[in-house]
Amino acid sequence: MRTITTLAVLAIATLLLTAPAHAEKWTAERTDVIAGLQTPESVLPSDDGEHAWVSNVHITEGGPWTDDSVGHLSLMRAPAQIENREWRVGSGSAKLNAPKGLCKVAGSLWTADNGRVVRFDLNGSKNGTVVNVPNAQRLNDMATDGNAAWVSDIATGKIHRLTADAGHTKTIDGPAAINGITFHDGKMFAVSWGQHEIYEIDPTGQSAPEPFGLAKHFSNLDGIEVLDDGSFLVSDFTGGKVAIVTPNRKKVYTILDMQTPADIGVDREANRLYVPSLKGNRIEVYKLRKR
Repeated sequence: MRTITTLAVLAIATLLLTAPAHAEKWTAERTDVIAGLQTPESVLPSDDGEHAWVSNVHITEGGPWTDDSVGHLSLMRAPAQIENREWRVGSGSAKLNAPKGLCKVAGSLWTADNGRVVRFDLNGSKNGTVVNVPNAQRLNDMATDGNAAWVSDIATGKIHRLTADAGHTKTIDGPAAINGITFHDGKMFAVSWGQHEIYEIDPTGQSAPEPFGLAKHFSNLDGIEVLDDGSFLVSDFTGGKVAIVTPNRKKVYTILDMQTPADIGVDREANRLYVPSLKGNRIEVYKLRKR
C-alpha cells in the first residue's frame, strides 16, 4: 500500500480550502402565494423590504401592448399582503395602459408603458408624469444605476437612459429582443427573449453586448437579477422556470418551476424572491437559501 505523503495531504487540503464559492448552490422554498392580480409582469421590492410594487398589465382583447388605459400598479406589504390593489392608475395623458418593468430613482417610481415611460412621485401627486422616449416601440424592463433610469425596448433592441430633470439623455445598443435589464457593482446585464441569452452590456455604448454563451439552456428569458455573491438569477417565461447562473458564468441550474415567470424581484435583506406568474394572475414568494 502506498503511503500518502505530507505534501499530498497538504495539496488536498489546499484544494478544499480554495474551492470556489459558487460550489454552494442556491435553493428556493415557496412561502406564500398572492392571487387575484391582473396579469402581473414585474415586482420591485422597496429599499427597506417592507413593501413591494407590482405592475399589472391587465391584458384585454388587444393584447399586452395595447394603449387601452386599463393597467395599474399595486402596492404590497411584505411578504404577501396586497395593501392597495390600484395604488396608481395615472390620469389624463399619464393614464396607465400596460405597465411592465419598474425601477425607483430618487423618490420616484418609474414604469415602462408601451411606447413611453410614466414616472410617479412617491411623495407627491398620484397622477404621474409621462417621459417620452424617442423612437420607442415596446418598452419592456427598467433598472437604475443609482443616478438615472434605464429602459429596454424589446422591439428595437435599444436601451434608453432617462433622468428626472432632463428626460431622455442617451440611447445605446442592446441585443436583439432585449427584455430584462439590471445593474450590479457598476456593471449592466441584460437578457434577450429571442436570443435566449444573457449579456453584459457596456453602459457607454462603446462596446457590443457580450454574450455568456448559455443560450442552449433557455427558451425565452424575461427577468434578471444579480445576487450579492455574483450569481445571476433569471426567469425563463416559456421554459417555465427560474434558474441560477454561477458567478463564473459557466453553469446553470434550475431552482424552481412555475407557470410563465415574468420580471422577478429580490429583497436582499430578507433573501426573499418575488416571481410574478403573468398568465397565472398571481405572485409566488420564495425564501432564497444556500446549501
